[in-house]
Amino acid sequence: MSSEPSRRRFLAGIGAAGLLAGTGCLRRLQAAATTVDYPATPAPDYRRWLPAPGTLPDGETYDAMHLRLADLVGNDDVPGQAAGLRNLFARTGRAPLGVDPGRIRAVVKVALVEATTLLGSFDPGSVGAAARKAGYERTGTHRGFELYERADEPHALAASGTAIVQARHDEAATVARRVVDAGRGEVDRYHEVDDGFERLSDAVGGTLSWVHGGDGFDAPAGVDRSATGQALVDGRVFFALVYRFESAEAASPAAIREAAAGNGRLPRMAPLDVTVDGRLGRAEFARDAASVLEERPLQPIVAWAFDREATAGRVTVTHRAGDPVRADRLSLRTDDGPTGRQFADDHGTVRPGDAVTVSVETGEDLRVVWEVAQSASTMAASRGGGRSRGPSSP
Repeated sequence: MSSEPSRRRFLAGIGAAGLLAGTGCLRRLQAAATTVDYPATPAPDYRRWLPAPGTLPDGETYDAMHLRLADLVGNDDVPGQAAGLRNLFARTGRAPLGVDPGRIRAVVKVALVEATTLLGSFDPGSVGAAARKAGYERTGTHRGFELYERADEPHALAASGTAIVQARHDEAATVARRVVDAGRGEVDRYHEVDDGFERLSDAVGGTLSWVHGGDGFDAPAGVDRSATGQALVDGRVFFALVYRFESAEAASPAAIREAAAGNGRLPRMAPLDVTVDGRLGRAEFARDAASVLEERPLQPIVAWAFDREATAGRVTVTHRAGDPVRADRLSLRTDDGPTGRQFADDHGTVRPGDAVTVSVETGEDLRVVWEVAQSASTMAASRGGGRSRGPSSP
């Protein structure tokens, strides 16, 4: 028996046989309608910022995520999953760093919150000044990165001119250093020591991707690892669902097809390509972008600043940097509800430099909340003790 992995291609039918009189017509229709033609994707170069699990404090496999922010920055409607992921990245930042989102090329994540790496072009001095104002203290340097830590929370930050690493972990400083080490090639990287991760990340490429440390969501039976990819090209959204089975024998095209059909994003009667290559199974499908547009716009990425006058019972909230925000979608709230003054009292659109001062009780928390489409998300918050946390800063 050949040691080369067998490759089998299975094209899902569209149920139109009863409408056609000739088998030749059926074959021609299937060939045209069931070929997804998934676009070529860039190499997953982001993997250089993913340290091998054994180099991290927990030592466990983890989910790795990658998003090119330049594809999604703005306030226009975008495909639903893209909006959800972009908003997820916006909400899981660590501190108001004063970073212009337009200077962020990509975001790479170690797990959901353990480490977030921004790739782009940055001013380390400005980042450091903003970090100190957010409660960080400079602790030194590491391989060309400025290091900062918070004493009150398990957060650490490493900043250079091309990357910013934000870590949240009981050993956050160690996590930040290991990510920097991986970026500099000083420790093993995830794909260099884990063949499963390497093959899955190769399969979904360097666009919007999520490589799961386990079987992922709604995977077929017999799957031990999975990945999802998405590409937005010329008004179409292409999806790739990739599964690594426990064995080549367990790789079931029927199970892959069933999992894709239950995905929720595959339209009824849509073309679906299923391939099996040894232990790897893959489902591909595409949709018109207009068919999956979200009614809600993208959550703006903003760095907020809070300046407290404790004795006077006032807090000034300032839009430091980032996207403009419609004022009627912002709400300043304490635990008792909206404050007496709001951005909308003075502004139609809130832009960098705009500010509002509100009255709060001593020790009372204050939040900036983004409200749209009957939902609300906290963009940033200032604790009564005076330190701030800014989940909106990527």
